[in-house]
Amino acid sequence: RVKNNVYSVPPRLMGHVLQVRVYDAEVDFYYAGELVQRRRRIVGNRQFDIDYRHIIWSLVRKPGAMERYLYRECLFPTLTFRQAYEVLQEDKPGIKGDAEYLRVLHFAASTLETEVEVALRLLLEAGVLPNVVHVRELTGTAVQKPPGMAKPQIDLSDFDALLTGGAS
Repeated sequence: RVKNNVYSVPPRLMGHVLQVRVYDAEVDFYYAGELVQRRRRIVGNRQFDIDYRHIIWSLVRKPGAMERYLYRECLFPTLTFRQAYEVLQEDKPGIKGDAEYLRVLHFAASTLETEVEVALRLLLEAGVLPNVVHVRELTGTAVQKPPGMAKPQIDLSDFDALLTGGAS
């Protein structure tokens, strides 16, 4: 809280004391003397500036918390994300729809939000369920299996030569 307003910070700073410098148009957050975040200053009282990227990591583990989350509107970065959420709620009402939407939002926070938004828009226009699997396919970042690797052949004769003093 800064000047009766709420700002989010990256989760790695949770529980740490930050130094805050308030200017006319922005607020700077410092940890251990280093600038860790700069946000636009909120004018007024009891308002909030929550970045979904700061909280998505904990919400994706507890999808039931989304329903009563105080800053829930901050979880919709654009209208397209809101529309995708509503479509997912129609398909899977309640916590299952919330969980699927949070996975999409988590993917957006982990990659590029703009690419995810374009994928969601295309899925919505095509009438396809905008779940994380379809979004990954459209963005070209579908989950891939790691390539197979041959078991390495280890020749221990060089080590034996070292132990016996035969190495040059």
